[in-house]
Amino acid sequence: MKSTSFAIYGPTNKTSIGHLIDKTLKTLLGHHFVYQDDLKDKPEIVIVFGGDGMMLEAIHHYDFTPSFILINAGHLGFFSDYKIIDLDRFLEDILHKEEILEEIPLFEAIIDEEKYYFVSDISIQSEKTALFSLDVNLRHLGDSQASGIVIGTPVSSTAFLGSLGSPSILTYANIYQYSLIAPIHNKLFPLMIDKGILFNKDVLSIKTKGQLFTYLDGIKVKKEGKEFIIKMSERKVKLFHLYPRDNFDRIVDAIKL
Repeated sequence: MKSTSFAIYGPTNKTSIGHLIDKTLKTLLGHHFVYQDDLKDKPEIVIVFGGDGMMLEAIHHYDFTPSFILINAGHLGFFSDYKIIDLDRFLEDILHKEEILEEIPLFEAIIDEEKYYFVSDISIQSEKTALFSLDVNLRHLGDSQASGIVIGTPVSSTAFLGSLGSPSILTYANIYQYSLIAPIHNKLFPLMIDKGILFNKDVLSIKTKGQLFTYLDGIKVKKEGKEFIIKMSERKVKLFHLYPRDNFDRIVDAIKL
């Protein structure tokens, strides 16, 4: 790909892979790439070393703006195109192959009138059961006592949502889904729809009562929140690839032995 500005995002303690990060830095600088580590400089691409959590952390850190690629130094590496042992191949590819951009829809979470964004999911969890009241497009769906709720994009369907029994979304269908965590089923809450799939134009509203903790893409938000509005944003986040790759490929790679 053509020379461009870049940043490298990885663990603060680089002892195990520091020499590989340094090798990447020296190689790209030697081919007229421009290193821009300051957020104000707005690098065009960000090369992430780590696991999926590090990738999501980097995306939030750079305000969803550059293009991102993950070199997997973690475990599953759902977002990764290359493993850490493939670094030489990655460096060869980034110098000689054309960039392929993939756009992933961002979702918007308004928490007590403050706006946030997420790529994968938002989870609202309680140490004890809490009341969740759900509306879809201003129409009341129902109330339930539960330990929490997860709302996720197609990217997250094999992650937290998958562990809750939600279906895998193989492509970027214009949908998202929610699942309550351990909902109570009794005569007080007998008919709650504890899982649902929504169209991208649908707005999910949630009112809660209880001591809750909110996580955006696994990152804890200090604001506990009592009212949540979830919808698809017009913004997108970009992943850059050096060979064809999409959500279908990631899901297949994540489950195959």
